[in-house]
Amino acid sequence: MLAIPAIVLRDQYAKLMKKEVDGKGRVERFCEMCLTVFDQFEQGQITVEELKTTLKQDAGIEFKK
Repeated sequence: MLAIPAIVLRDQYAKLMKKEVDGKGRVERFCEMCLTVFDQFEQGQITVEELKTTLKQDAGIEFKK
């Protein structure tokens, strides 16, 4: 499940660099973004394999057990 925070960082890095947005700090916004992706996973909209493939192709990150 490490793929979820990794994909959030890949997709939302620029937004997370702002110290505060709408009264929310970086950590709070990061957690909300991760939960959004996790909800997509739970609803079957994305799979861990899709996240891993995207991260390998786009960022060169490969997850190994």
